[in-house]
Amino acid sequence: MIASYVESIFANQLLLPLWGVIALWAVLFTVNHLVFRRSEELRRGQSVVVAAETRSVRGVAQLALQAVFALVIFMMAFVLGGAYYTFFAGGLLVTMALSIGLNLHSMLFAGALGAPAAAEGSVKLSPTVVLRTKAAQILGAGVGCLCMMLIVPHLALAGASLFLISTSLGFHRRANQAAAR
Repeated sequence: MIASYVESIFANQLLLPLWGVIALWAVLFTVNHLVFRRSEELRRGQSVVVAAETRSVRGVAQLALQAVFALVIFMMAFVLGGAYYTFFAGGLLVTMALSIGLNLHSMLFAGALGAPAAAEGSVKLSPTVVLRTKAAQILGAGVGCLCMMLIVPHLALAGASLFLISTSLGFHRRANQAAAR
């Protein structure tokens, strides 16, 4: 049973060619960015939960860094081919799709907080809490991918787990640095 499960993981391939992967990633990235921007607008439009700024790189530079990172991963995956292509390219696509869900949650939550009589009082979150919350949300998505692999054995889910859990650890490290200041 375990042998057939492992065999199934490696048998499932990413069917999109490189240009399709890049095009799909660009669409997902654009949607994610638009949802994120709307979430930020709604967050700034309410005063119930005020979160400290935590991004070290902003604006066009941040978008460019993310695009360059994705292109490097996609090219590396393409050159390696086979299971590596599925793991890295598919993993990055799954990661971006899950990011849309996380940002959609933030957008809907910020919108709900902005409704009249949504809450009483206010709270200001420290950079440490903001970063730890992001780390926890992303870790949850990564662990969710690992759990999903029990049902759907696919290397793209394993790749997404790697990207998400690594990103979560990065946010946790930044939270610890913010707490030390």
